[in-house]
Amino acid sequence: MKKRHHGFTAKAGLTIMAVLVLASSAVSAGVKAPFDNTILVYCDPARDWPAGSFSYYLAYMGKDGVPQDWLFDGFLFLSIGAASGGNFWDGKAGKADWDAWLDKIFENGRQLDALETDAADLENKLGSSEPKKVILSIPRPPSGFAESRQAAVIKDFVDRSIRRFAEKKYARIVLDGFYWFHEGVDGTDAGLVNGLHADLQKRGYRLYWIPYDVGRENRAHLERWKRGAIRFDGIWLQPNYFWAERNAKYAAQDLDDTVAFARDAGAAVEIEFDHRAYATGWKLGRYAHYLISSKIYGYGGGPVMYYDGYRGYIKCGESSDPVLRAVYDDLYWFTRDKYLPK
Repeated sequence: MKKRHHGFTAKAGLTIMAVLVLASSAVSAGVKAPFDNTILVYCDPARDWPAGSFSYYLAYMGKDGVPQDWLFDGFLFLSIGAASGGNFWDGKAGKADWDAWLDKIFENGRQLDALETDAADLENKLGSSEPKKVILSIPRPPSGFAESRQAAVIKDFVDRSIRRFAEKKYARIVLDGFYWFHEGVDGTDAGLVNGLHADLQKRGYRLYWIPYDVGRENRAHLERWKRGAIRFDGIWLQPNYFWAERNAKYAAQDLDDTVAFARDAGAAVEIEFDHRAYATGWKLGRYAHYLISSKIYGYGGGPVMYYDGYRGYIKCGESSDPVLRAVYDDLYWFTRDKYLPK
């Protein structure tokens, strides 16, 4: 999708909803993930998650606000923006930005703490469940550094993440692994990815990636992944089929072609949606096409990831508008592999 971009320069060391469903093929032997349905949680500097924020993600909430069943069992925490005002996708975010990102994730009473608190509260209403899986995003390594120094920066971030997660002594969430934020992998990055994957594997953690497919720019990397030349435990390829109005490249994207390629590579597939579907009928139709076609293409069986921008599904679940509420209801049934086309 080339829009969910991820970013060190100096010392080493919309609104209502943008819903993107990342769904993997049931035949994706290359995807190894211990979750069924994972939501992307954006924690940009202006976006915050206090206790009570995760109820509509953790549980399927009825129209009366009463939890009916468990919903997402995985949570991927990431950020596009950096505290300095820069971003995490161009390799220019400084050490202070990386430190601030880590502090944000582990802020007392918020983000991970809030997820733990909300899960505990819902267990009192729905009964116990397996601990929820957490994935943490690694910013794009500093572009001006040598590869060995980039690797040291990444290792330091991973070391601190694992240590701080353990210090929290969470009971209802567990650290599953890390997410490679940069949506392209060039020759230099491949060495970093493989070194990181080997390190994480030894520690018992996983590494995931969600590249875009517009322009077919990342397909060569998926072929290399299929051959074992690039190591990820799971890849979800973005069809970019939903954003045809952006430019000619997006307009040329074909859902069937992307799905067929991803399945051949053993990768997963992304379903895309955002709030413009409610103002433009053809966009709502394209989103529905993803859901309706899931059984035909085989990507409805999971593991599945979902991108909803910032609180997209929550806004739908809380809405009194029947169209918006239907998006949330359909989400639940889709996660249960019982979605019925309208």
